[in-house]
Amino acid sequence: MAPEVISGKGHGKAVDWWSLGAIIYEMLTGIPPFYSKDREKLFNNIKQGIIKYPVYLSKDAISILQSFFVADPDKRLGSGEGGVEKIKQHPFFKNIDWEAIYNKKIKPPFIPRISSDSDTKYIDSEFTNLPPVDSFN
Repeated sequence: MAPEVISGKGHGKAVDWWSLGAIIYEMLTGIPPFYSKDREKLFNNIKQGIIKYPVYLSKDAISILQSFFVADPDKRLGSGEGGVEKIKQHPFFKNIDWEAIYNKKIKPPFIPRISSDSDTKYIDSEFTNLPPVDSFN
């Protein structure tokens, strides 16, 4: 969650850019950014911007993540003038052929073999065994 969501200040498209940063971070490291098992500490880490970048991350990866994890949504990468084009032009994506992706000319590196729309064999049981959302209240 972006800081503005935690603070209850309302939110716009900039929350999506924060979330993209969180997804990229987790894909690169295997853990969510700002991680803590303690929910209050997690929210505090997000609000204070406390994040650790593993030494194996490239400078371009760290740069884009830092640009997405800007507390002020108006200054976050993807917000304001230039929007998504600024994201696409970031050095982290220098080897991406956006037009080829748009035109579906890129072969995916992995295509999951699923037996139905509800097949969850590629999702860790830690998540598939969670109680229904209604039981959290």
